[in-house]
Amino acid sequence: MSHIGPDCPIFFNDRFIILTFLFNMENSLSGMGEKMTVITEKISIIAGKTSIIASGAD
Repeated sequence: MSHIGPDCPIFFNDRFIILTFLFNMENSLSGMGEKMTVITEKISIIAGKTSIIASGAD
């Protein structure tokens, strides 16, 4: 029993680090997803304005 004791905190610590890493990865990925959506919306707005200007130029 005595030799299992010191191993436990290390095991839980590793688990915690892995979980924290995965959680941070998920957060950054969802953040990137939101940024991509905003960028796509901005591009479509710019494209819309450009097409209005182009049709007005004719």
